[in-house]
Amino acid sequence: MVDSPLFKNNAISSLAADITAGSLTISLSAGDGALFPAPDVYEYAVLTLRNIATNTREIVHCTGRTSDTLTIERGQESTTPAAFSAGDEVSMQITAGLLEYLRDN
Repeated sequence: MVDSPLFKNNAISSLAADITAGSLTISLSAGDGALFPAPDVYEYAVLTLRNIATNTREIVHCTGRTSDTLTIERGQESTTPAAFSAGDEVSMQITAGLLEYLRDN
């Protein structure tokens, strides 16, 4: 079965804790998890992590959500996994990869 992207309007939060370039889960600010989709099998949500101090960005796929904790696949759409700090931004944005998926499907 083909993976399917999920969408939600105005999904934006901040990291509740620092993450390393190898982290596979992120914690959002308390109560903000509900702003984001909860992917099931074969579903994902495209998220952008943004370091607010340096404007470094990384695109990730969220493959699961439990409360305010998201499971992610790092370094999507040719971005590089990076470390991010508590308070950095997590948001759903339109990306080139997402638009290509919609065009092709």
